[in-house]
Amino acid sequence: MTVDAEEQAEARREIAASAVMLVAALAVLLLAMRGTFSAMWHFPLIFAVIMAVLAIVSLRKARGVLWKQRLLLAVAIIALSALAPALHPRGVLRKMEAYEQRASAALSGTPAPAIPFVRSIGLGDGGAGSLAPGGEPTLINFWATWCGPCVDELPMIERFWKDHRDSGLDVVGVTKLYDGPDADAEAQRIRDFLDGFGVTFPVVIADEDSPSHVAYGVESLPSSVLVDRDGTVIAFGAGVRGTVRLMRLAKERAGASFPDPD
Repeated sequence: MTVDAEEQAEARREIAASAVMLVAALAVLLLAMRGTFSAMWHFPLIFAVIMAVLAIVSLRKARGVLWKQRLLLAVAIIALSALAPALHPRGVLRKMEAYEQRASAALSGTPAPAIPFVRSIGLGDGGAGSLAPGGEPTLINFWATWCGPCVDELPMIERFWKDHRDSGLDVVGVTKLYDGPDADAEAQRIRDFLDGFGVTFPVVIADEDSPSHVAYGVESLPSSVLVDRDGTVIAFGAGVRGTVRLMRLAKERAGASFPDPD
């Protein structure tokens, strides 16, 4: 094999590798547009950086044999990789909106299902029981300690609870056992976690196979539900944006239902 033939073979191998990277970049772009990586928020950005570096390395070699083809592939890889992080939030938002609409259509206007729990914090004696929402407008927030957005919104929910609990608005957090069958140990870890954030609103801890998550149509965390004083579901909110929307709705309904406290 001559030197020219060797260079052409090497160039073709680089083009084939670049083509594979291009297909991967396109696949990630399409998935990002659908909001597929909502549980791995930074993945599209990390992927974009890696692919861009690889493309630039290939770009530096784009001299001599088949350089035009190599240059076009490298530019296409960089362009697609750069689009994925930009489109990812829009995809996640569309996915959350679709999820919220499904749950709202199924729940709104129906009796709020009871929430059985194995432990509670700030509610009753701390033991097992069943929560029947109603009596006053109640914001139910489904969350977990390992959920980043859930943790981010805890201070906001705590402020809402402190500002409006005397006005007849109630808040309850719902999580469940994720780390094993030792409910006492996990309840203590959750209690310590909440203490670290200064959270005082009541929280119930459901069993690992909690039927309430299914009954309320919870597919991702955080999710929130607003229940009226008669125990009827008013609305469902997905993500932090959904929680904020339900807080506003709760204050509007509360203001229309009873006077502000003196």
